[in-house]
Amino acid sequence: MQKKWYEYQLILFDMDGTLYFQRPLQIHMGIKMLISCLKPSGFQELMIVLRFRKLRENWKDSANNPTSSSNIDEAQYRLLAMQTGLSSEEITQIIQKWIYQLPLQILMHYRDNQLTEILKKYHLHTQVAIYSDYPASEKCNALDLKHIPCFYGGQREISCLKPDPKGIQVIMNHYHITDPSSVLMIGDRFSKDGQAAIAAGTDYLILKKHRFQRNKQYKILLSE
Repeated sequence: MQKKWYEYQLILFDMDGTLYFQRPLQIHMGIKMLISCLKPSGFQELMIVLRFRKLRENWKDSANNPTSSSNIDEAQYRLLAMQTGLSSEEITQIIQKWIYQLPLQILMHYRDNQLTEILKKYHLHTQVAIYSDYPASEKCNALDLKHIPCFYGGQREISCLKPDPKGIQVIMNHYHITDPSSVLMIGDRFSKDGQAAIAAGTDYLILKKHRFQRNKQYKILLSE
């Protein structure tokens, strides 16, 4: 972060692990999944979710994948279906349930309240958006950030995941911004958010994972 926050034309926020604390949410959901393993289908669902998260984390380019598709989500569901023998519809239902739907019910408990207030303050004075590798609109609603624009890697016009810089570039074009140095990316992972920002030529700030470690960084974000 090379400037004062108000000197940027656009500030992008990552979602997962940034606007909420991801690790305690994962532990909470992990306990739910372990309990679900008491049911006949529970263990299979657990294995599908773990394989999906690993696939998502290591995804490079759908063009190099036997399920090549401009829709990353569909390509990943089809690949998991090929690997497991389940149908794409069954894979979709499991992922939607455990990755996208159930976490919404408890997401507010793990919100970074200070950071979301900072985001709302920024939103009054400059352009602010959320850029995530996962769909973020429903999470925004759950975190009381309904009016913040959301972009995610699975959108057709982006169709890539961080650290590919294309997503940042697409968002810059959306806001008619030509100078990368006027954009700030705020995230929690240098390997994803930081590397994407460097490749796109924008500034970045990587937040610490834990609440108490972020206090000094909040001062930076609020400095005037």
